[in-house]
Amino acid sequence: MFSNLIADRTEKLDAVDIQKLKGKATEMMVEVKTILERNNVNFWIEFGTFLGAVRNGQMIPWDSDIDIGVFDDSFVNTQEVLNDLAKNGYQFKYRPDRIKIYKAGWWLGAFNFDLHLYHVDKDIAYISADMTDPSLLNSMFNRLEWAISLFNRKEQTVYRFDDIMKLLAKRFDITDPNSLPEKIFFKKGPYNSELSMRLLGDNFCLEGSPIEPDNITFLTRTAVVFFGKLPSTAITALNTIISKLRPKEKQTQEQQWIPVHLFSNLSEITLCGIPFKGPRAREEYLELLYGPNWRIPNSQWKRKDQGIIKSVR
Repeated sequence: MFSNLIADRTEKLDAVDIQKLKGKATEMMVEVKTILERNNVNFWIEFGTFLGAVRNGQMIPWDSDIDIGVFDDSFVNTQEVLNDLAKNGYQFKYRPDRIKIYKAGWWLGAFNFDLHLYHVDKDIAYISADMTDPSLLNSMFNRLEWAISLFNRKEQTVYRFDDIMKLLAKRFDITDPNSLPEKIFFKKGPYNSELSMRLLGDNFCLEGSPIEPDNITFLTRTAVVFFGKLPSTAITALNTIISKLRPKEKQTQEQQWIPVHLFSNLSEITLCGIPFKGPRAREEYLELLYGPNWRIPNSQWKRKDQGIIKSVR
């Protein structure tokens, strides 16, 4: 079956070497850690990154965010740090609660750092994110814009490591490196989405799609089919029209609250053979975030499942 797929392909297939991608992520950890320490940034690993380090000293197999935290009021040399990172080929995306740090040009199997900026209020450390609270009308516009974006290839799509692993998990036990196939090949899917891909190998073909029935409604799927028949000029024009017609969305703020003592008292922990700092009270921190069963891997866990999220109007 695989030989036929190769013979029929219209695009070049890219090899996916899981171990090499993990090795590249480890090199990224060393490089970013060195730059932060060179600039006297006091940071720690947290969230799923810390969870993986505590469990077995490795990243969680289906995660590609390397989570680190700093106290915002101590991160006074932000621009100097970012300039140093930029000199080493890193780019940034700014969010209210974090700075996303990623390697320029890494589009297949990419990892990134999420640098969370914590504020302190008495005995609580928190990060804030602006959220939209869409009306029914705005929800409709969101679905239309998302459907149009699937056919708008203005930028290079980044296919993250975690999305590749989640697709492989449909056939293989990704928690066991020995169960993964030696040869994996990647092909871009038809949509402008990080989920649109094919993974091919001996006796298997896995197809990922953003329009699987569990992900979208019937009406959204119908819109995708309709937009897929339009020329690119019409797609661009529709995108402009919808952006102008969209009503203003109501904004809310979401905060994640964590007792400040968990970040004030740190100890060394090893991740991928690299020494980092993390909360000394490991079990208290992990149970607060992930509940009493945090030791059990759960690939279906969602951020909304955390008990530390508060909505602030």
